[in-house]
Amino acid sequence: MKRFILTDYIEHAMAHAVYDKFKDGTFSGCIPLCEGLIACAPSLHECQHELRAVLEAWVLVELKLGRPLPVIDKIDLNKIYGDNKKRHNLLHLEGKIKFAEDYKY
Repeated sequence: MKRFILTDYIEHAMAHAVYDKFKDGTFSGCIPLCEGLIACAPSLHECQHELRAVLEAWVLVELKLGRPLPVIDKIDLNKIYGDNKKRHNLLHLEGKIKFAEDYKY
């Protein structure tokens, strides 16, 4: 089964997530490599789910706006989707979909 390069990026980013439990029992999570990303939820599981959703949305917004993304575990989406045409195609599901097997990182 082929894996999408964006899926690998998200999974590797999530492996760097850090979670804290507050005194009231709620949780917060962040990914230090992705500055400004944070999620809060009543349980750890919900926090993990929310953080992943926030990360996915953030990646798409950053790609659309042409902002550089952090390289995570040697996965560099800036090289893969570096120019605006490739970013446009990615976000509109045009052109070829990039698979993890097609890249060495």
